[in-house]
Amino acid sequence: MRSVGSIDLSRIGFAGVGIMGGPMVERLLDQGRSVVVWNRTADKARAVADKHDAAEVVSRPADVARTDVVILMLLDTAACERALLAPDGVLQADRTPKVVINMSTIDPLSSARLRDACAGRGCDYVAAPVSGSTLFAREGKLTVMASGKADAFEAVRPLLEDLGQRVLYVGEAVEGHLLKLAVTMVIGAYSSAMYEAITLCRKGGVDVATYLNILNESVIGTAYSRYKTPALTAHNYAPAHSVSGLAKDYDLMDLTAQSLGTPIPITALVRQQLRAAVGRGDGALDMTVLLEQYLRDAGAGTS
Repeated sequence: MRSVGSIDLSRIGFAGVGIMGGPMVERLLDQGRSVVVWNRTADKARAVADKHDAAEVVSRPADVARTDVVILMLLDTAACERALLAPDGVLQADRTPKVVINMSTIDPLSSARLRDACAGRGCDYVAAPVSGSTLFAREGKLTVMASGKADAFEAVRPLLEDLGQRVLYVGEAVEGHLLKLAVTMVIGAYSSAMYEAITLCRKGGVDVATYLNILNESVIGTAYSRYKTPALTAHNYAPAHSVSGLAKDYDLMDLTAQSLGTPIPITALVRQQLRAAVGRGDGALDMTVLLEQYLRDAGAGTS
């Protein structure tokens, strides 16, 4: 495999301009980088490019390979495979990038297969999924969990630091994708516990704002509970991360746990709650919409 060597971080290829990818592209542009953008739905890519002279929209994922570094921020494993391996994919281009950074949320087994495919074309692979909301993405405040060859990580670290307030190097393989799922597992369990507690308080005559104020000031108050407080108080379910997206992530947790022989009973319960919410037609909303079902099940009304 070729050495990473000198690498141009001024011009970046980016595949995937969705709910997280769009703000991330804008962040890179605001940081003075030019970005070559591909998205399956071209109109989304053009909407970003229309606001920035330094953004170029291309029609094939292979065209983003004209850069030294390509970032993937795509919906799922199938989308990553399509962007990299399809006949017009990044790894089929005449010139492949020096580094592919996969910031999508996928399972570690699939990530390892993509890493090996990149290696077969002489391209380094950094698994670097993120934790954080769309607002964090726009402001460069994401947490990045990066893994891969140490020299490849160091080569792209300045780029990751444009996107993340905390950039953590977590291993030489694809540990980043395992850790992303593990972090999301706790978010789901914590959220469900909050919704149960809110419902209990509501039945007992204590309003949401009062309970969350106490929770946030307690030893188990978190940055996450404080971040979610305004939305939960206002029953605002605009998606920071959609129910359908989380349901996909929870399917990946189940797949990963099966491959490792690990029981995950609490996660399994949250997975079923998310699948039920998708079935109710709430897939496009934020996970906080699960609170409504807790309230209905307890006969505590809804918002």
